[in-house]
Amino acid sequence: MLFRSKMSNLALDIQEAIEAGELTFAQIAAKYEVPIDWVECVNDELALQYAAEYDGQPDEAQEWYDFDPDC
Repeated sequence: MLFRSKMSNLALDIQEAIEAGELTFAQIAAKYEVPIDWVECVNDELALQYAAEYDGQPDEAQEWYDFDPDC
């Protein structure tokens, strides 16, 4: 169970690094001392998550920007 917890934390750390967009995948892999395949896998899962959440509609901020003539 401890191994699974460490792996989950590692995956979250990698996900946060990808979302931050400051490092390349190779740099993320080096930072966390994992194969680049792991970083790519986390990225693929993140992309699937974003695709599932996207409903094709603008979010509230975009709707307000489009509506408000002062923006």
